[in-house]
Amino acid sequence: MQIIVKDKGVNLSEDLKNYTSNKFSKLEKFFKKIIEVQVVLSKSCAKKTKQIFSAEVTIFAAGSTIRAQESSEDLRTAIDLVYDKLERQISKYKEKLVQRHRNLISENFLVQKGDEVVHENNENKIVRTKRFPLKPITPEEAIIDMELLGHNFYVFINSQTMDVNVVYKRNEGGYGLIEPEK
Repeated sequence: MQIIVKDKGVNLSEDLKNYTSNKFSKLEKFFKKIIEVQVVLSKSCAKKTKQIFSAEVTIFAAGSTIRAQESSEDLRTAIDLVYDKLERQISKYKEKLVQRHRNLISENFLVQKGDEVVHENNENKIVRTKRFPLKPITPEEAIIDMELLGHNFYVFINSQTMDVNVVYKRNEGGYGLIEPEK
């Protein structure tokens, strides 16, 4: 497992880098196949005298991508908060797998990081383009991936029909599935 710690506007000491790496290396007990953990630590000023630190973590594991972000006035507290949030997300994910009678995460699926392009010119309506590999999965697996990412929709290839589908959260509750007409 590779842990990458990046800073944006924060001068990280070697002690803080080690603290962060040691903290997130414990996540390996939840997933046997964690490929990479990206930790981005940043600082922003809420008021002239108050600094807010933010910790954003993306985990790339076999078959899953999990993201979480937390903020606090203390950087170590933000790191601890985001770690706790990730533990809860992983527990929720495991419960859903058990409910669907899945005891093991398939080792056949590997998530590749998507290429992200942010456009500099904000005059266009499209301000961000993401490219990512589509993998054949079931709609139920797509819902799990969508929940782990914290998104409202998820684009995937339906393993049963081999068509591009979209699952989304409905405002009234539940989920919707968009399939192309044939």
